[in-house]
Amino acid sequence: MNALLSIEKVRERVWKRPLCQDKTSGLKAMVAIHDTTPGPAAGGIRLWRYTSEHDAVSDAVRLARAMTYKWAAAGADFGGQMCRNGRCSHGENRSAVTLSMKEKSGGSMLVEYFKTLYDYNYWANAKILEMAEQVNEAQFIEETKDGHEGLRGTLVHILSAEWIWRSRWQGTSPTENLREEDLPTLGELRERWREEEQQMRAFLAALGEEDVQRVVPYTNTRGQSYAAPLWQMMGHLVNHGTQHRSEAAVILSRLGHSPGDLDLLIFLIG
Repeated sequence: MNALLSIEKVRERVWKRPLCQDKTSGLKAMVAIHDTTPGPAAGGIRLWRYTSEHDAVSDAVRLARAMTYKWAAAGADFGGQMCRNGRCSHGENRSAVTLSMKEKSGGSMLVEYFKTLYDYNYWANAKILEMAEQVNEAQFIEETKDGHEGLRGTLVHILSAEWIWRSRWQGTSPTENLREEDLPTLGELRERWREEEQQMRAFLAALGEEDVQRVVPYTNTRGQSYAAPLWQMMGHLVNHGTQHRSEAAVILSRLGHSPGDLDLLIFLIG
């Protein structure tokens, strides 16, 4: 269930039942419980001023969901929750909201965690590519000391890794990386990336708990054989993208086209 879609459904039941409230300061506490399937909910406490009650609810729910995924990735037997203490700052209205909500996941939390990570991965890629559209051809292909010899080289490297690792997970080990000559223009690069994203999302849609735990053998581009659990490789690929997107962001920022914040929580909060 999408946490954001469930906010309106729970509003009638929880809106007038705050867990605690300090009438002098106008401070109210809100607790969002995302999932207790793997164990008791655990999370953090944060103080913040919100512009609206809806923002307060949304924030608590989204961060509780993020905690569930973090616990799942760590292999800990906890579900996610978040306690938010805050006041709304619109006009003189100092009221806040209290929410207690349990959201059940229909399947494996580890699988859902990785699907969320890859949603984030493609969201962050899109922000980089959007800014890449703002540079001219000379800037796009210019060799620099940042990343993989420039903006185009860095973007091709990120795409190449996504293609190679997905191929390995599906039983094929490519013998070489994609090259800049293969994707000389941004338009060709984006089209190839759209195709790769579609294939990756189809792969992710078919994943089950046993799939992410299986050990996958592969051969790297130097002919060396290795094997590792799929979940480790999947985490590696997202982390790899984060590193090289940051290099692309540096190049773009120096050209006056910063992609802005690319943090995971920025994506989750929306």
